[in-house]
Amino acid sequence: MNSQEIQAALARALFDRAPCFVALVDRERHILGANPAFAASFALAPRIACHKALKGTGQLCASCPADQVFVDGRERAYDEEGLTRDYQAIRLHVQAVPIASPSGTVEHVALIGTDTTRLAELEAGLAQAERLAAAGLNAAALAHTIKNILGGLDGGLYLVDTAIVGKDSGRLESGWEMVKTYIGQVKSLVQNLLRFARPGAPERTEVEPVALVADVVRLYQSKAAMASIEIVTDVASDMQSVCADREALHAALANLVANAIDACTWDPATDKEHRIVIAARPRGEGGIIFEVCDNGMGISEENQPKVLRVLFTSKGLRGTGLGLLLTKKTAEEHGGRVEFESTPGQGTTFRLEIGRGEP
Repeated sequence: MNSQEIQAALARALFDRAPCFVALVDRERHILGANPAFAASFALAPRIACHKALKGTGQLCASCPADQVFVDGRERAYDEEGLTRDYQAIRLHVQAVPIASPSGTVEHVALIGTDTTRLAELEAGLAQAERLAAAGLNAAALAHTIKNILGGLDGGLYLVDTAIVGKDSGRLESGWEMVKTYIGQVKSLVQNLLRFARPGAPERTEVEPVALVADVVRLYQSKAAMASIEIVTDVASDMQSVCADREALHAALANLVANAIDACTWDPATDKEHRIVIAARPRGEGGIIFEVCDNGMGISEENQPKVLRVLFTSKGLRGTGLGLLLTKKTAEEHGGRVEFESTPGQGTTFRLEIGRGEP
């Protein structure tokens, strides 16, 4: 047997025995021939159209890859949903391969399909398992946070109760401040949960970056001052406005500043003058880049790959990671992204990018 005969025998064996579906179509999408696997699985009749055989429908595909192969002669791969001859749904990965004449003209296209139904089912099952695992972790993290808040409230209420009995106004004031602080944490947690769960597109209005940053600074100025942390801003007064959801953007930026304050507060280095810089500058392709830079404890190299994942937190029972998740969601809804750089022991810079947007 010479080499040509070997090649021909190999081609026949592959065509007849390959565990995939092979069909040859012409420019009118008619199937001119198919291998046994195709004939056994799909409705086949003389010169039946490929969409009729593979999908059981007379409607043409909206964008037929085989048509495109006839036009430019380039092989294409695509995923398709089909229907077998016994009306079972099937997922296919299809290669559309040009078959050219000696002159180079594409006269036929070979469709080579692989059944990926089981793979799709496994992937869907894995995704579902990951969602359930994430839901369990999220519930545990939220439960721990709520437990800590309730513990703080119990402590505040104890001070209030004993102050009332002892008529101690100083103790009463201290206890009431504790109660207000922990109620504020409950409010923040619920607002973040609601914002994260809120469906739909952002409610865009014109947002002034200078005013937005000033509002966030006012929100955290007292808390930072109590921890001896300096907050400074670096925003040009002539920064152009951006069309964005102001409430969501304010919450996202506030979450980054709150994390920066925590990073400075819990920094084991006692010889630092802690400082947070909130900056804003135009984005090259339109929009704005906000930066929140601190010289706090930084993020360990081990934790850095996990930072922007679902509900990751390096604060242990002191946090849920929901704030960063919300910030990431806000950035993506505004056509942007969140990035960060961190050096353990030296500090962290988070960048929140958003697109210009339209009202």
